[in-house]
Amino acid sequence: MDIRILGPLEVLDGGRVLELGGAKQRAVLAMLALNANRTVSLEQLTDALWEESPPESARKALQVHVSQLRKTLGAERVQTTGGGYRLVLEPDELDLGRFHRLREAGELDGALALWRGQPLADLTDHRFARAEAARLAELRLACVEQRVERDLAAGRDDELVAELEALHRAHPHREHLCGQLMLALYRAGRQADALEIYRATRAALADELGLEPGRELRDLHQQILRQDPALDLVQAKPPHAPPPPMPRPVSRKTVTVLFCDLADSTELGERMDPETLRTVMSRWYDAMRTPIERAGGTVEKFVGDAVMAVFGVPAVHEDDGFRAIRAAVEMRDAVVPLGLEIRIGVNTGEVVTGDGTTTLVTGDAVNTAKRLEEAAASGEILIGAATRRLVAHAAELEPAGTVAAKGKRIPVQAWRVLEIVPGATAFPRRLDVPLVGRGRELDALEAELAAAIESRSCRLVTVTGAAGVGKSRLVRELVNRAQPTARALTARCVPYGDGVTFLPLRELLAQNGEEHLLGAASSEETFFAVRRLFERLAGEQPLLVCFEDVHWAQPTFLDLIEYIAGWSRGAPMLLLCLARPELQDARPRWPGTPIALEPLSNEEAATLLDELEAEWPIGVDARTQIEETAEGNPLFLEQLVAMVAEGGVGADVPPTIHALLAARLDRLEPEERAVLERAAVAGRDFSREAVAELAGDDVAATLLSLVRKELVRPDLSGASDEDRFRFRHALIRDAAYSGIPKATRVELHEQFARWLERRGAEDELVGYHLEQAYTCGVELGSPAPALAARSGELLAAAGSRAYQRDDVKAAMSLLQRAADLVPGNAEALILLGSAYMSSGDFAQGRSALLEAQRAAAGDRRLEIRAAIELEFHAALTGAASSTAEIVAVAEEALAVLEELGDDAGLSRAWRLISEAHAIASRWEDRGTALELALHHARRAGDRRQQSSIVALLAQALHYGPTPVDVAIARCEQLLAEAEGDRALAAALMSTLGGLEAMRGDFERARSLWSDARARYEELGLQHRRAARSLIAATIELLAGDPAAAERELRLGYDTLAAMGETWVRATLAAYLAAILAELGRYEEAIVLSQESEANTSDDDVVTQAVWRGARARAVAAVDRDEAVALARGAVERALATDFLDLRAGAFLDLAAVLPDEAGYAVARAVEEYERKGNVVGAERARARVTV
Repeated sequence: MDIRILGPLEVLDGGRVLELGGAKQRAVLAMLALNANRTVSLEQLTDALWEESPPESARKALQVHVSQLRKTLGAERVQTTGGGYRLVLEPDELDLGRFHRLREAGELDGALALWRGQPLADLTDHRFARAEAARLAELRLACVEQRVERDLAAGRDDELVAELEALHRAHPHREHLCGQLMLALYRAGRQADALEIYRATRAALADELGLEPGRELRDLHQQILRQDPALDLVQAKPPHAPPPPMPRPVSRKTVTVLFCDLADSTELGERMDPETLRTVMSRWYDAMRTPIERAGGTVEKFVGDAVMAVFGVPAVHEDDGFRAIRAAVEMRDAVVPLGLEIRIGVNTGEVVTGDGTTTLVTGDAVNTAKRLEEAAASGEILIGAATRRLVAHAAELEPAGTVAAKGKRIPVQAWRVLEIVPGATAFPRRLDVPLVGRGRELDALEAELAAAIESRSCRLVTVTGAAGVGKSRLVRELVNRAQPTARALTARCVPYGDGVTFLPLRELLAQNGEEHLLGAASSEETFFAVRRLFERLAGEQPLLVCFEDVHWAQPTFLDLIEYIAGWSRGAPMLLLCLARPELQDARPRWPGTPIALEPLSNEEAATLLDELEAEWPIGVDARTQIEETAEGNPLFLEQLVAMVAEGGVGADVPPTIHALLAARLDRLEPEERAVLERAAVAGRDFSREAVAELAGDDVAATLLSLVRKELVRPDLSGASDEDRFRFRHALIRDAAYSGIPKATRVELHEQFARWLERRGAEDELVGYHLEQAYTCGVELGSPAPALAARSGELLAAAGSRAYQRDDVKAAMSLLQRAADLVPGNAEALILLGSAYMSSGDFAQGRSALLEAQRAAAGDRRLEIRAAIELEFHAALTGAASSTAEIVAVAEEALAVLEELGDDAGLSRAWRLISEAHAIASRWEDRGTALELALHHARRAGDRRQQSSIVALLAQALHYGPTPVDVAIARCEQLLAEAEGDRALAAALMSTLGGLEAMRGDFERARSLWSDARARYEELGLQHRRAARSLIAATIELLAGDPAAAERELRLGYDTLAAMGETWVRATLAAYLAAILAELGRYEEAIVLSQESEANTSDDDVVTQAVWRGARARAVAAVDRDEAVALARGAVERALATDFLDLRAGAFLDLAAVLPDEAGYAVARAVEEYERKGNVVGAERARARVTV
């Protein structure tokens, strides 16, 4: 089989030309061939055949076309895959594939011989075919350039001249072809013709695009002028002019797409003569193309009366969105003299683009831009939300409502562009915010200015730093300080536009009414005139000249700055250039004094955030995220704060920053970009060996180049023997990673995971890379179950270990990811449910446990384990109907688990029984059950369960009848044995704090609680920290500070309320009501006691007793009988427990509401406190009798 697309579509089988049917059937085959061995979706095929107007029968028609192709090509050739079709071909069965193979092998003549004319010449009625034909033609031209290089090296200069002249006429802006023609002419003895070609090309670039020729062409021009002998040698290429680069791989980019359509074009065709219409349309095409190309955009295609342009291909610019709307406004204005009207749609988004020789892009951003254009009225420019975020500061916009875009579930928000804001720049900057830091740099600049004034000489200073680091703000401060001593002139270099070379000079001269100086006949005369002007101005008053964004300056303008700095005499002048590090690549020997501007320190960044928050208030969490993300870059701080103020998230990357970083990376050499992307796969920190593994080659030299370009830096923080590096900013890593096609990400992550596993890396790291590989595959519609299974296994193991060490946050994340990758892993789901409950997220915990229960069906052990955990959930949330139900579930489980020999399960069952005793406040019984639980946990080797059980045993010592001194001694011993176990240490410290308060050592009690609280917060154990606020409140009550006790309980209560937890919160509400009643705030106490009553069960003895005592005190003044009944009810319930402090408290509540029995009640309270050894409680109770 031989399928040919490098000309009219043709299929040969054994030398016989096959009949391919009508145009649409041939178009289907062309689409499949262009994507050979890849799935082409039904939507793509529909769009290719019918574009925006598919019939209702489109899918049926496609099936008919495919059926006919199967009959012609063979059924096995056209396969049905998920959501589309795939053409199966061997490598050499497609002429395009043979072309690539021959070209890569250096057989250029053979590759070019495959071309039979315009690609897909018989399908030009289809938009996709026209776009592909343009792309393929570009591939052919690149191959022609390579063949010309070869022939030049062989000395065939005379033979090449005619061909190169024709090629140059067809492609006047293609500098490499121009260089080849100049070299061929020079070697053919036609030096004057070669120089004329350069002059004409330079003029065309300047007049039509506002650009100077590139360095290679300029160098060749100089070599021809001086008749450099090196040109006489037979070389493979013009000096310093590399051969055309091989095509770059497919990449992902964020670009801005512009669609423009001629309004009422049908009516125009009806009322104009065809010749007149042709002339008008030709002028219209030129009028549309010029603003697009002047702004650095690329005309993707002209289709009838429509234009599609892309800003960001082949190279991304940091201001592509701004360039696009500027071009759109100019296009709108340009058609007015032609008597025409247009409508324009502009949208920004991620697309997939091919190699560096093509501009073809695909993605939702393209479709949305087209829909916006279709919705626009005549003379209207509509932009999407992503573009608005990029240009809102630079254009006058007004909301245009929503656009119902075909194929999109949610209508598209649109804004109408009215005008460009005069003087707008790519990024909004807050130059009104006070300067933060930069004292050393500002002093250095002032010293340079003072030196220039004192010596009456010209000094050149260049401030370099990454985009957004604060160069402009620094200079603004210098200018303010320098006035009125010095006159300040400022201008900005721009990367595109008409007359871009001297545009900053024109801006600067306009400030002094000296624009006429640019009318000089030559650059040399202009240089001289400008120098004399500066010297004259400096003679009148010291002169400070600031050129911003000098890295964008054209070579001629850089020459001007060097000329002024080197030749000015007798005039006090400071030339101040602001540039990014890229300037050093263009001018390695740039003269003058350099000043490098680094990011702000953490303290300085915090100060700037304070200033920004005065206008845009943000929350504490958002502020922390912004500080971490911005890493001291002032622009990043400003943009992140503004984004959060508009409703964004502090960890997100504003589109302005993403565009800035993506543009910087797009200027890298292909090998540098490839290495940086592979480093991004490895992570924020990476080793040279890791990147070499992914790159398949030695990367040391490339990494050093990336260090020089300030994208990465050596990481000297570790003790590893490997060379380690770190991205200079996390956002650089994110931008590099986002440019990698997802198919490539799959390969790289999987390859890296294998390498890590061979080196014994941690499960979590290996699992992460396998997870990323799987996720990218899913997004591409090619899931790999084996990747998911292995990743899920590793992440679940890592999550289990994290849970064992009480790193609950990590455990939840890892186990949830494992569960998402491999649904139905009952063991992982049980752990996940427990982890969620430990964090206080009971709703998520229950959801995971119910899923585990379903997944465990048929596995008796796991079924019981899931049932036990669900019963824990019921016990901790008050959902259990009674303690008897809890015990029944646990006892039923014990019998089965004993038979199975499952010690881990037995430990959980005994612990569940202990929960029933805790609810009933039978602390000695709880201790007995916990001892059995601890026995089985030790046999199972479950260190986390051992730790948790020991903490609960200490709690039983605290609340049970064990005397305080004995309990403290035991807890001290347990704390000494808990070395390295942070969660257990926190539990023991909080328990000890409560016990020490009973002895009256409040300083130690508070210190212990403070340490415990910090550990809980560090570990993310918010539920435990909230529940144990009862201990903190008890410490403050015993210390005689009920207000502080209220604060502690309020914090715990509010934390649980935010979690949606009601069971423990009911207990805290009861104790909080008791404190408020003691403070005389009876109405608040009654409300909280009612909440407590509503959210607890009859079995929860402690809560039942405490809310009754609190309400008794609160209502005593108005209803003594109810108060007495409540207090007696509290005493009755408390006496059923061995919680001695609870019993004492209940007697004191009875004494407060029943004066006749106060003596007896207080005596009983003192007795209970003394049995416990609660010295402070006993003393406070006696004091009531005295009073």
